[in-house]
Amino acid sequence: MSLLHRIAGNLLVLAHARGQTEAAYRPARRWQSDRDSRIAATVGYAARTVPWYRRLFEERGIDPRGIRSPEELAALPLLDKETVRRD
Repeated sequence: MSLLHRIAGNLLVLAHARGQTEAAYRPARRWQSDRDSRIAATVGYAARTVPWYRRLFEERGIDPRGIRSPEELAALPLLDKETVRRD
């Protein structure tokens, strides 16, 4: 690994270090809210960019903007290698 890659990696870790130390002390509501926001962003991204998920949401009448919690996320089927090959 080149010195440049090592420096870039160290800078990346340093840039996120503050958030990592704060995470342990965040109130439960705050990290749950952050988690739910990340879930919503990920599902929205999948709905926009993955044809299989876009079709799934349309066929089942699911509004991807309504998926925000881990329980709602767990209800969605996972896209696996077999499904990609089949479709």
